[in-house]
Amino acid sequence: MQTKVTENFLNRFRSNRSRLKDEAFLQSYALLSVVFDEAFQLMGLLKPDGTLIKINKAAFRSIKGKESEVIGRPFWDTPWWAHSREEQKRVREGIEAAARGEFIRFETTHAATLDGRVAYIDFSLKPVKDERGNVVLVVPEGRDITERRRAEEALREAAIKYRIVADNTFNWEFWLSPEGRVIYTSPSCERVCGYEADAFTADPGLIWNIVHPDDRQLVDVHRHEVREEKVMGQVEFRIVHRDGDIRWIRHVCQPVFDDNGTYLGIRGSFSDITEQKKAAAALLDNARITRELEIAKEIQQSFLPVCPSALPGVLMACCCHPAAHVGGDYYDFFTLEEGAIDMVIADVTGHSVGSSLLMTMARSVLNAKVTGSRPPGKLLEVVNDLLHDDLSRAELQISMFYIRLDIPNHTVSYANAGHNHPVLYRSEQADFIELDADGMIMGVKKEVGFEEKTILVAAGDIFILYTDGVTEAESAAGEPFGTGRLCEAVAAYRDNHPKEIMAGIFRKLTEFTGDGPLADDVAMIIVKIAPSDEAQ
Repeated sequence: MQTKVTENFLNRFRSNRSRLKDEAFLQSYALLSVVFDEAFQLMGLLKPDGTLIKINKAAFRSIKGKESEVIGRPFWDTPWWAHSREEQKRVREGIEAAARGEFIRFETTHAATLDGRVAYIDFSLKPVKDERGNVVLVVPEGRDITERRRAEEALREAAIKYRIVADNTFNWEFWLSPEGRVIYTSPSCERVCGYEADAFTADPGLIWNIVHPDDRQLVDVHRHEVREEKVMGQVEFRIVHRDGDIRWIRHVCQPVFDDNGTYLGIRGSFSDITEQKKAAAALLDNARITRELEIAKEIQQSFLPVCPSALPGVLMACCCHPAAHVGGDYYDFFTLEEGAIDMVIADVTGHSVGSSLLMTMARSVLNAKVTGSRPPGKLLEVVNDLLHDDLSRAELQISMFYIRLDIPNHTVSYANAGHNHPVLYRSEQADFIELDADGMIMGVKKEVGFEEKTILVAAGDIFILYTDGVTEAESAAGEPFGTGRLCEAVAAYRDNHPKEIMAGIFRKLTEFTGDGPLADDVAMIIVKIAPSDEAQ
């Protein structure tokens, strides 16, 4: 519209000056002058050779100086073009083309010297012809599109940044149009599902077709809620990877709107949570296994007998603490006729369920074979022969120490199958000796003999049967607790009941190793010979 008004103005301007006497024309000329001067575009009038003969107020406001400083100069030599020789050449060539009758339009920049910034201009050159078709004027017009260009550049920059982020994000990002067409999908889709991004552009349905058949109803409900209710949604489901593998996906999506509230589609993200799901399942399995092991521990502990408390002349204490839920340490008592009691302590290699099962088997064999007529050495021979094959198949071994205490006769008979040597505190001599007898660990071979020895004991004597979890417990520096420290603890509490002696040993053990759990199973029996009237 503005260009048409200007053209009418110019047509009247170039007519015979004599018509200025016409009052109607004078009014029209004045009106057109106001329109020209007050137009928001930068406008001017050029001779066909490019000489500037007039500019409007908008053009004048964009430069410093006086109007007279630019009028009469070649248009390309004015301040609007001083910032670029390239643009000067461009506008000069454009004027030459306009002078030949061509309409010229291009985007350019002007040096807006009032505030020092460079403005983006939608620039045109329109030729004005007389009645004979000759170009008599050229009208330059410029629209300031700086804000639009800056907005477009900002949008492009934002798009580039988003694309960079989206293309390099670990998760699979995508954008769907309102019709469900894939507008964008990030390269991470190939890592998550095995298909390249182009596959989803070519087949919009693929993004949902890879959903596991058993989860499609769940996903369809989710899609409907997001699409119809226009709300953010989240769902976890399985997909079938291109290689046939099943993957777990956490899907988050939300509707996208422009500033005017127009619905633009759905932006979403797929996260591969397969490893998280596996870890969660493993935790559940571990919790179940832990509970089962706790039950196994309770059952195993129930097999351990309570220390006999009604034997005259004998005070006793015993314990078994597995390092894991179940262990291979074991002790037992067998009360015989005529005031004799047998006791055994044993250790199966390892801390596994298999160790626990074999110890249970050993307990059953011992219960079946213990008799007063079978001395300790012979008993170990029988037990070794019966357990050998099972121990060999399981690649396990058992150490065992067996004692028979004849209370009325104050004798102790014992045999050893590769176990730690118990220690005996002699009250009268106030010293310790080890109960040593030759014997191979069980499970190595059949039909082996076990040496048997017998010693006398007196009131006040204390003997301690233990597994290697006691003496091999280590300090922070890696030093073992050893038999010496065990004897020191026993000597320190020798006048007390075996229960207090055992408590003293564990206190010293904890001080030595620290407060952490023991690395190995610990089993212990402490027996103190006392006059019958002191036994409880």
